Amino acid sequence: MKRVHRIRGIVGLAEATDLTRKTWSTALRDQRPTPQILAALARLGARPDRILIVDEVAAGIPA
Repeated sequence: MKRVHRIRGIVGLAEATDLTRKTWSTALRDQRPTPQILAALARLGARPDRILIVDEVAAGIPA
């Protein structure tokens, strides 16, 4: 979505959505999208069926 909307970096994400830079930074660092992040991506036009989230327990990935 960043490329489609010509968004550069976390500041651009914060400006394009109603979320703060800290929220985006935390989500990108932890790789755990919150419902707010998913909603913001949907508002930007992301297809919900194309957003991949791994369930660490189900996938057998150690936390």
